[in-house]
Amino acid sequence: PAGALAQFALGAPGADVARKRSVVAFDPSGEAHLPLRRAPGTDFWFVSVERDPKGHWEYVLEVDGTQSTDPLNPHTVGSIFGPASELRMPQWQSPAHIEPAAGRTGRIEAVPFASSIRGDERELRVYLPPGYDDGTADYPLLLVNNGHLALDEGRFDHTLDNLVGTRVEPLVAVFLPRSRDELGGPKVADYTRMLADEL
Repeated sequence: PAGALAQFALGAPGADVARKRSVVAFDPSGEAHLPLRRAPGTDFWFVSVERDPKGHWEYVLEVDGTQSTDPLNPHTVGSIFGPASELRMPQWQSPAHIEPAAGRTGRIEAVPFASSIRGDERELRVYLPPGYDDGTADYPLLLVNNGHLALDEGRFDHTLDNLVGTRVEPLVAVFLPRSRDELGGPKVADYTRMLADEL
């Protein structure tokens, strides 16, 4: 289907290069780096692109190598790369599962966790489902990497509240703080052992 037009505009006095940059690994438009054009004789930069009218994207603006959120866009989110602006197309709707749930909800507890394998301590945030304190049942365990981002920006606790007991079996979720070198660097093996043997 035909898309809708999204326009990016920026005032950048003295700039040599300005561009919109996607902060996600895969940009459906194929335009991960999209140059803005300067209006002749001005410090006004702009570009227009076609997007799915129901779509939602995250982006930053880059001026001469320095990245920032869009100063004219009030909608911002966190990402693993830092703050980003949200492009909300006119027909985009926030998914219902990230809205606060009606009825009983679980809770998040902060739990200190020391690892002898990694030789460090970190704070885990643990989701306990509704009814957790009412009995002695065992629960499946869900581990969420980049967990603070999943909670603070992704509203993962709202998702669990909306799905647990209806579409998902009650579970305990552990949200692990971000650690890039443990997820794709030299500490992967120790991190995996920590999760399997200690957590």
